[in-house]
Amino acid sequence: MTSSQPPVRGTGPVFISYHQGSGAVDAEFIETYLRAGGIVPWRDIRDLETGTVERNVTQAFEEGLSGGILLLSEGISESCFVPAIEVPLLVEAQKKDPEGFQLHIVNTFRKPGSPDECDIDAPGTQLGAKYPEAEQLRDHLQRRLLRSDDKGGKPVSELNLVLRDLLHNRLRARRPELGDGEIEIGLQTRPEPNHMPADSRSVPEADLHIRLRQDSATQIPEEFDYRCLQQALPVLIDALHAARIRRVLFRGGCHPSLAWALGVALPNAREIERFAWRDNDCKEWASTDEPAERATSVCLETLNPDGTSRPLGFVPDEMPSSATLQRALWGNAPAKNVVVLLAADDLRPSPLLALAKKLDDAPVLVINLHTPSPTVSRKMWTTRKGTSWPGAWAESCGASRISPRCISRSADPWPWRP
Repeated sequence: MTSSQPPVRGTGPVFISYHQGSGAVDAEFIETYLRAGGIVPWRDIRDLETGTVERNVTQAFEEGLSGGILLLSEGISESCFVPAIEVPLLVEAQKKDPEGFQLHIVNTFRKPGSPDECDIDAPGTQLGAKYPEAEQLRDHLQRRLLRSDDKGGKPVSELNLVLRDLLHNRLRARRPELGDGEIEIGLQTRPEPNHMPADSRSVPEADLHIRLRQDSATQIPEEFDYRCLQQALPVLIDALHAARIRRVLFRGGCHPSLAWALGVALPNAREIERFAWRDNDCKEWASTDEPAERATSVCLETLNPDGTSRPLGFVPDEMPSSATLQRALWGNAPAKNVVVLLAADDLRPSPLLALAKKLDDAPVLVINLHTPSPTVSRKMWTTRKGTSWPGAWAESCGASRISPRCISRSADPWPWRP
């Protein structure tokens, strides 16, 4: 290291080291999965600034990282930069602070003749010629990320264990701030994600950060990011429970779909007592078990083919059952895709109808908030104990069974999902 400062920062990002020629697809998978689970990754494709690549990488270590991931992929032996620059920095950081800096080796090499084991000799055989100390990494814990093959090899992923350990390390570093049982999670779905805070007013001090990429065609989060969120949420919930978290505060800005997913996942999970949302105006939306007088009424509507809206037939503020709402949207057909818009009376129907058409003529659900006065205090009221209205709606619509879907990807390049 060129700096005398310690390279470990418990709240810092996690460095992803990989071979661009052979590991880019897997590195994107790892990056997306970590971001969906609350961990901030550092990856060259998104975090390089002016200057040489080597200087950028060295500076990332000097500024402080909480961990690193070494991705071993076919072709990494051809790399000069990874074994000469990145791996020595990772190994040095881990040696200086083995408790604070987590080094994870993600191995995509299958052990010859084994259907589900990785080749633990891969670090030495792939990197040893340019970094002889790589032989010692044979004894380091290695996590599997294996594709299926034509020899009976099974797809295996242990990224959930990597995320589990990184979350544990992060929450341990934040323990003084979590002593009151409340955690703050920063959210963003609009700016291009990188290791920097998305909004200096709202999330630089957040304990965890969930950031999803926005699809350029639909202007909603990427389908693959949603799928990673679906897999990462149980790991995140377990980590919050282990850290004895009782209250969750979200900050930042995101699409309503992410808010609904979190609303259905967290308030009912593992003894979480309070779920609140602080918007960019520093106003808080909080769940409550007490009935409240509602100045804002919620009406469920749909769109006709000509763009006009019509009520679905429910009384304002009524929360229909899952079966009733699905029958109103899909009739007797199986529930599949749905386009959802949170609106405040005014809306533009044409983009919704266009998106619905691309999703096999999916129904459009408009959650319309009729507010008589802009000065009304904001509340995220509950329909039953521990469930916020967005969460209850998500359950009613079958969100726990229906994956959010957009149109950016038709094939699944990551069949070994964690």
